[in-house]
Amino acid sequence: MFIHEWKYSINPKRFDEVNATDFRNTRIRTVLSYIFGVWFLLILKVAFLASDFYTCIKLLAYNSWSNNVIKPYLPFNISKWLFSGCIFASFVLMIWEVVASIRVLRTSNIALCYVNKFARLVTSISNYSRFCIMDKITPTNSFEKWSFFVFFELKNCVGILFTDTPRQIINALTLWSVVISKGKNDLDLGDLESFNDVLSRINYIAKYNHTEAVLLSFMLFSFVIWLFFITKLLTAVICSPFIYYKLIQRGEYGSLREFCCIAISINIDSIVDTQKQKLNRYDSASILRLRLDDTESQLGSEIFKFSELDQYRLQREG
Repeated sequence: MFIHEWKYSINPKRFDEVNATDFRNTRIRTVLSYIFGVWFLLILKVAFLASDFYTCIKLLAYNSWSNNVIKPYLPFNISKWLFSGCIFASFVLMIWEVVASIRVLRTSNIALCYVNKFARLVTSISNYSRFCIMDKITPTNSFEKWSFFVFFELKNCVGILFTDTPRQIINALTLWSVVISKGKNDLDLGDLESFNDVLSRINYIAKYNHTEAVLLSFMLFSFVIWLFFITKLLTAVICSPFIYYKLIQRGEYGSLREFCCIAISINIDSIVDTQKQKLNRYDSASILRLRLDDTESQLGSEIFKFSELDQYRLQREG
């Protein structure tokens, strides 16, 4: 978007060069960030993919919807292969990300692990101290926080747009068929007033076919999780013009990627320099302590020798 001669440079600092235990802490903000920013999102993504995988297996195994209580909005063959194709694409994309992340993890580079989604996740789960390091280099002011939020959401938008969204459209249309259809006994399923009514329709379907009700429940669960992720992405898209406008005003950066890379590099250098200063102060204090101990020991020896000489003189005079 911007014309600039800057070439991407990654801070060479590695986790091995930093004493991770110095950054380990159990402050409330850090712990909450670890619980919700790492584990909660991980569980949410796993549940999201697992629910859609169940739906895919169901479609492939039975080759049709469970019964005729609900007539699907889309023809079965279209929804079946589109849904299966999206699941397959999700796994291909996941494998690609894992391979790329393994290469990043082998470098043990702090900046690369931070900007790589999967590498940062694996590092955070496997080593809490290293998570604390990445949490420490995370920006603190509001503009940088929003800039990083926009950067990561746009950077990782391929999956949600091209593999998640198409199958969630199928889920939405199928759920919509629940709403607008009429079931047995002339019960009008289109008389929808609230979210609880959707659940009541699924409960109604469960009376006649439990399997189909379970399938619709998984579709609804997956669709709700997708709404959360797509809302985050839409928020980033809405905020991106403001972020880019601010960067243009500053005139120092050629792109959002450049801004984020430089900010991370500065933060990494800052924490490394701070740790070195602490170590230098510790070494200086240790050297001073050793010198004082040596001085005290020498002084004690002289006093001891002096006291022995006085005792000898007293004995001779006595």
